[in-house]
Amino acid sequence: MKILIVDDEMLVRAGLKSIIDWERHGYTIIGEADSGDKALKMVKELKPDIVFLDINMPGTNGIDVLKGLKESRDTCKVIVISCHDEFEYVKEAMKLGALEYILKHRIIPENILSVLDNVKRLTEDEKKHKENAVMQVEGHEKEPVYRKKDFFERIFKGIQLTEWELNGYINCCQLKIKQRNLSCIVFEVNDLERVMQRYTDNNENLLHIAINNILEELLLNEPESEFSNFESNKYVVLLSNFSEKSEYNIYKRSVYIVNKLRNAFINYLNITTSYGISEKYDGFSNTSSALRQALMSLSQKFLYPDYYIFHAKDMSFEDGLVSKFLFDAENTLIANIEKNDFYNSLSCLRETCDKLISNKKYVNIDQLKKFLFRSVAFISNSFLNREKLFMESESIKGINHYLSILNQAEKIYQKLCSLSVSQKSYLVRKAIKYIDDNYYKDINLSDISRYLCISECYLSRLFNKEMNTTISNYINAKRIEKSKELLKNTTLKTYEIAEKVGFKNSVHFNIVFKKFVKCTPTEYRNRVL
Repeated sequence: MKILIVDDEMLVRAGLKSIIDWERHGYTIIGEADSGDKALKMVKELKPDIVFLDINMPGTNGIDVLKGLKESRDTCKVIVISCHDEFEYVKEAMKLGALEYILKHRIIPENILSVLDNVKRLTEDEKKHKENAVMQVEGHEKEPVYRKKDFFERIFKGIQLTEWELNGYINCCQLKIKQRNLSCIVFEVNDLERVMQRYTDNNENLLHIAINNILEELLLNEPESEFSNFESNKYVVLLSNFSEKSEYNIYKRSVYIVNKLRNAFINYLNITTSYGISEKYDGFSNTSSALRQALMSLSQKFLYPDYYIFHAKDMSFEDGLVSKFLFDAENTLIANIEKNDFYNSLSCLRETCDKLISNKKYVNIDQLKKFLFRSVAFISNSFLNREKLFMESESIKGINHYLSILNQAEKIYQKLCSLSVSQKSYLVRKAIKYIDDNYYKDINLSDISRYLCISECYLSRLFNKEMNTTISNYINAKRIEKSKELLKNTTLKTYEIAEKVGFKNSVHFNIVFKKFVKCTPTEYRNRVL
């Protein structure tokens, strides 16, 4: 396949050319352009199969190039190159027909080859359809069903339909949807493994048939609507709103359909479902991009398990910023591990989860799962004597599951500390005994060092070395452990519990409690009672 590289930065062009042995992987670099104007001319002359296109160039930028390619009906596949702060451009590029994008700071062989494999697969599918799929309006009775499935398969993959083919599909399949003001809805069954236990031999096909029957029944009289299966446990509903001008009304209709479906699945099948909704778009040729957008939105249920609707308009697609945030979080975690500070390591991970949940930005869930898996492996190997806590990243079902793993790690760590006290030096054992007996008092490093008749510096270093945490953290951990017992087993007010476990005031108690438990004392009490 022939490749053209378009970027105004010479270093980026040189880097792309040299980073991979293109010929070995079946590709040929046929040229490079440093501007949008040159790119349009070279596409016309050289007829590349794939174009790597910088989105933000002076003069004629990547968006202008895509518009030009669309006008000239060029069939080359475009992979957008962007920086992390150019996601509005990327969204527009995808609407104009770009198939993939890659961030400049993530230009590595693995990422490039992965993107190219997707594009190559799509190109081969398109070629196969053009060679083999001969449309005939007259045909057998079953043909409309096949053709509708074929139609969805093609638009989901982004395969361009000729006007003749499109008219054939519309007439033969009696498609209800139009090409204006479309919305793409993707949904999946929650806790599929648990749901499948109700079916003999885990026969997923029975559930699949039941879901399709409900979809057919509910959408039968719904104007401008179609549905299709996408892949295992993924279903797609397409809505169009040909005469509607209000974006709000288009959004409202999507939500109405979602609630209608969700309630039916609960009432008739006793299953819950989650939904990703794309922004509105025009033209079947843009369905592939809208489908990706809906899938990306749906993936966010990993972070927000209590929600069931995820609309692209509510997401800020700034993948690069989140990547940097996770990179920084991992560095902070490693720094805490190098200091042998277990509690700050755990706190860092809990704060990372809190920030991801609260910032409402799109998160690449595959990337997040890898980070979570690595973090559990770091904690396990560094502090827990290689307890088999960590697992394949795919087995982390959601952010709440991950937080429960951290809580489990904390319990294992406390148990290990308690079991190993007898192996500690005499001074550290005395310090632990003093803390356990006096945690409810206003004690600190100075008090304990005076009690043991040794210097603060020596005690601090010795305790940190043997306990993998600071004295201050150990005292607070003990106080929080006791406060959790009181919250669960008594009716004492928060400020009373704070005093009983050694905090001077409830404000400080709240801050420390949230640092260790990731919720307020009141929230914890409501959860355990």
